Amino acid sequence: MIYQPQFAPPPVAPPIEPLRCDVLLFVATSTEKEKLREIAGEMGFSFTRINRSFRYYDLGQIGTYQRVLAVKTEIGPFSQGGSAARALMAVAETKATAIISVGMAFGVNRGQQKHGDVLVSNALFTYDDRRVYSTKRRWGKSDYSKLEPYYAKPSLLNSLRSLSSRDEWKNRVRFGPMLTGGARIHCRKFRDELVKALSRENESIIGGEMEGAGLLAASDPAAPTWVIVKGICDFADRRRDEEFEVWRGSACENAARFVLTALRDFDPQAEN
Repeated sequence: MIYQPQFAPPPVAPPIEPLRCDVLLFVATSTEKEKLREIAGEMGFSFTRINRSFRYYDLGQIGTYQRVLAVKTEIGPFSQGGSAARALMAVAETKATAIISVGMAFGVNRGQQKHGDVLVSNALFTYDDRRVYSTKRRWGKSDYSKLEPYYAKPSLLNSLRSLSSRDEWKNRVRFGPMLTGGARIHCRKFRDELVKALSRENESIIGGEMEGAGLLAASDPAAPTWVIVKGICDFADRRRDEEFEVWRGSACENAARFVLTALRDFDPQAEN
């Protein structure tokens, strides 16, 4: 009799639960993630880690949103872990119809803005998309005349505007167009050049950040899904580094609390 070795069939992996959600929250730094986790816990929401193509955090149901997930990216839109790549992958996996970038930003006017104020983008200007040329008197001159804004998701803006009218948020939240790009700006002159070039007659630039440019890769401009909500931690000038260390915690905390409160209190009937 010839011995026939018996091989056990390979174990069958349990089916992977579909990773669907209504809202994706994007954070880019450890402080942004930790403050989001802290405020979520304070408000009674979960923050459970899920490992898929990369790491998600499940906040569960918030208000009328059946499921909210958070995703941590690297700083800025670049690289495999940057906001562009992560947004494309996360939206494909979750089929989310709303994307909110939460964290910290820079302000543009020390006289009218304060550290910790919350900025909400109704539009984004990708300032890296420009023409750079030289003249007889100057090299490296930038031309932004062809640059058009990308607009945020109207329903998200309406929900955030409604919350901003409450007493606890009055004078602490500002809506307007924001700058987004890959540069870490530590120069008041460059910041002011961008603000002057990209502000419009009826609406001035209110601040800037680095991850929004990447989120645009996962959103149809004709039907946008995103909004940026970030607290001011610095003013993109020579004092940037020292102020960043002092104010990043409160800036991220204010933005996280504002976003989670708006999601919790959203009334779909008010949209009708």
